[in-house]
Amino acid sequence: MPFIHKYLYINYADNELRILNDLLNDLNDLFSDLLINDPLNDLQLCNDLWLHKYYRYFLLGRFFSHCSSLSGCQRTLELCIDSCDANAGCVDVAWVYGSCYLKSSVGSAISNNAVLGAKLVTSSLSSSSSTTASSSGNSVTASSSIGSSTTSSSATPSASTISCPGSDGKTFDAPRGQKFLIECGTDHQGGDMGAPTYPGSFAACMSQCDSTDGCVDVSYVSNGPCYLKRTLGASLANSAIWGAKLASSLPSGIAAKGCYTDSATTRAFPTQIYANSSNTPGLCASACREKGYKYAGTQYGSECWCGPSLPTNTAPASDCSSACAGDPAQTCGGGFRLSVTEDTAWTQKFFARQTYGTWSLLSCYRDNVDGKRTLATGVSIDSGSATVAKCLDACAAKGLAYCGAEYYYECYGGAAKPADGLAVAGVADPLLAGCNYACSGNATEACGGADRLLVYVNNGA
Repeated sequence: MPFIHKYLYINYADNELRILNDLLNDLNDLFSDLLINDPLNDLQLCNDLWLHKYYRYFLLGRFFSHCSSLSGCQRTLELCIDSCDANAGCVDVAWVYGSCYLKSSVGSAISNNAVLGAKLVTSSLSSSSSTTASSSGNSVTASSSIGSSTTSSSATPSASTISCPGSDGKTFDAPRGQKFLIECGTDHQGGDMGAPTYPGSFAACMSQCDSTDGCVDVSYVSNGPCYLKRTLGASLANSAIWGAKLASSLPSGIAAKGCYTDSATTRAFPTQIYANSSNTPGLCASACREKGYKYAGTQYGSECWCGPSLPTNTAPASDCSSACAGDPAQTCGGGFRLSVTEDTAWTQKFFARQTYGTWSLLSCYRDNVDGKRTLATGVSIDSGSATVAKCLDACAAKGLAYCGAEYYYECYGGAAKPADGLAVAGVADPLLAGCNYACSGNATEACGGADRLLVYVNNGA
């Protein structure tokens, strides 16, 4: 009967807790299948006490749980006790079908028939001795007297301010230089690298992953266990988890910004660079950087989008859960969700403005074809300080839904979209299509060209 042989029970005597002998068989029937039959040389039965392999006595009881705990997860009571023994400050455990609760003090006993409990009796072989253990500012003094233990705790708070949900979507620079993207409320299925640790803070959990070869992800429970992971499994929403995945595969100077919403009607990023089977955040960021964009976003696994400004609406990190087409271990956005990166070394270069307020760029159009204006209404702006923004504001004031900049400082508008046949064919980049004259009021911004009209549509009109 392995359960009886390996565990002891709390007795009722002088108001102490007791498990009646006639429950022993019941305990075997109920719980023997849940326990690991570890080699008996790891545990010894000594004077009806359970002697842990590290020579600390634990007294075990069913039906009782004690208050004041740190939660974790172990698949057996024995592993739960192992975790307690490995953590200075732990004097009591409660195990409930896989959930392990480590406790810094032994509170009042509470009857609970779903709980297996074990409390520290002594950490010495001598029945009259006491011991003190300390780590990270915690101290525990345990008496060998059965049913009596005294604890004191002076936990040192973490110096890190990283926490959830406030740090969701931010990056953490680990000691070895690797970056981790924080995903509050997101767990990744499988991939555990052994038993959890209890480092004491979220930052310490990520630092452990940083120093462990092969670790790419962590799941952390506040003030509790830290799970290191060797693979990035499917994303699972779990409000109790503070997650962080390795993001240092990004090119130098590229930083992860988090998950953002997109829509089919108004794109968060106006330019799609590609959609292919090689897509990763790093590849997309490099492609957008090459095109002169500050921001890049992967979406739905295979798509890469670029933009000049950070999208407005954030989304939970768990929404960006599509596996990258080029590397299933990484995530690349989701359905109308962008995993966004920023080129931190970006500097302003000559560009065609993609968006402004409710306006978005259509294309570079030919003008003066057969002597006709592509947009018929001339709109007055100052010729010496012309910008796309000033042109679009002037068109909006006149109620014109379409607006275009041309030849450094000219501005035109219209109520109807220009004919598709007037768009410069075969060239997606408006600068290469001839809309490459600098605005008189902004030398880095394009204001059309010679008989080339940079046309925008007002999506809010």
